[in-house]
Amino acid sequence: MTARSLIRRRALELRADRCIRRPDCVEFAETIERQLRAGSTLTAALRDTARRHSQRWCHEVVRSLDQGSTLAAAIGSRLDDEMQRRRPDSDLVLTLQVLAMAAEVGGEPTRHVDALAETLRARRRAAADRLTQASTALASIRLLTWLPVACAVWMVVDDPGMRAVLIASPIGWACLTAGVVFNLLGRHWTNRLVHRL
Repeated sequence: MTARSLIRRRALELRADRCIRRPDCVEFAETIERQLRAGSTLTAALRDTARRHSQRWCHEVVRSLDQGSTLAAAIGSRLDDEMQRRRPDSDLVLTLQVLAMAAEVGGEPTRHVDALAETLRARRRAAADRLTQASTALASIRLLTWLPVACAVWMVVDDPGMRAVLIASPIGWACLTAGVVFNLLGRHWTNRLVHRL
């Protein structure tokens, strides 16, 4: 297996992990789009989509509708809740903003939802492209994490003087500990930078 195929496979795994953690707004928008094209109202399409998808925010909006709230107020409340989070999901924020606008403005919501679905698909393609580009950085950080460890093990096994300094002295243990800590901190920091894309 080549390095390129390993990088591509890891990028796909990371993309799949990210998709599992985040609500799939593209699939949600496409389902609402189909419902609206079939002649449903926005409220009926939202209710039907909530039955098909297991997204918590959608069920909360339907619950608010069942309690007598208007569609615009229910979506606006959920949008406020999402914006209060420490790191709001930008796709979910956009979805809620478009749905709130369609509910408030009225008229034909199909065009709004069509544009939303296309924008979310474009965002997903751009995120996948960025993740593929970042896979090189992920592969590099893995190499840079394990290479010093392998070199240290090789030096300790190969040279008795190095063993005496690194393993038998307090200064050696301090150096080893500091090296491992800095190595792990660098790996964690780089992973966070890459996953923030």
